[in-house]
Amino acid sequence: MEYIEIIQPATPWQHVRVIGEDIVCTELIVPENHKIRPIDIGAIISGGHTIVSVRRKPKIIIIPTGSELVEPGTELRKGNIIESNSFILSSLVQEWGGEFVRIKPVPDGLEEIKKAILDGCELGDLVVVNAGSSAGSEDFTADAIAELGEVIQHGINIKPGKPVILAG
Repeated sequence: MEYIEIIQPATPWQHVRVIGEDIVCTELIVPENHKIRPIDIGAIISGGHTIVSVRRKPKIIIIPTGSELVEPGTELRKGNIIESNSFILSSLVQEWGGEFVRIKPVPDGLEEIKKAILDGCELGDLVVVNAGSSAGSEDFTADAIAELGEVIQHGINIKPGKPVILAG
């Protein structure tokens, strides 16, 4: 095709924004707690702002526990389980906008779990201990948390997740 056909005239100011129509000085450009998108950056800059205050991403420490757990790629022996839950949790944290630090599996033991939790508290904003919250002989998470802080809730009435612990 070597030509353009005009089938309808444009009226004056059709498809043209007037000065100040896109950014109004008395209106918010983006609300608080809004995830800034590329288009928002353009609006912020068009509004005359070159610096904005943002919240840093929360850092979540993920601690898998269990003497039977081994890292992916490790040769399996009788009784071993490949630790995969922390990789799922880490990916969810990332998907939800946070940062994560995944700790290698901590063996079952009250002191080992307490140390991992304390170290995790130094590293991040929230510590997630995966496993050891039930009532088995090797489940030390509730006791470790109780010795370090306050167990707010131990157990919820849904499955899966019944032995979950919420602590402060």
